[in-house]
Amino acid sequence: MAQSFISPIGTVDRVGGPLEDVRLINDYSFPEGKSVNDYTDRGNFPPVYAFRHVILITIAVHMFAFCFEQWLVVDLSCGFGWFGSPTFYSLAATIINHLYEYGNRINRQFIGNVWCDDHTCVEVDSGSRCHYANISTRRAMATVLGPTAINKKKFNH
Repeated sequence: MAQSFISPIGTVDRVGGPLEDVRLINDYSFPEGKSVNDYTDRGNFPPVYAFRHVILITIAVHMFAFCFEQWLVVDLSCGFGWFGSPTFYSLAATIINHLYEYGNRINRQFIGNVWCDDHTCVEVDSGSRCHYANISTRRAMATVLGPTAINKKKFNH
């Protein structure tokens, strides 16, 4: 069994929410020399450096822990405001990305970047390529998460 990483926590009020509704904030950069950030393999980042722990989160859950009174809490929803487990989100993200990249073709047509539950698709604006990338992203998300999962404000044209 891997050693647990104990990080300090804090809370902030949710904007526009009920007074008793707070968001838990984990400080994964502390303690110095023994933090999650210190144990990140910086030599093994994928080519797009903004996207790091895609699948690693599911196997590194021991790194997301904090103490509350006398209890050790392993945060299975990680520090991203999720309500489900990292496995749930990474599985959905992996399927969405695969559907985006391949669509209805045998060969890969697009290259997607996934970070946990965020999908970033960057394409060269050549002919109708961006139009088809947009359709492929929406179709993949609707297929996996349902039609109400698409936040139209998050799509750029």
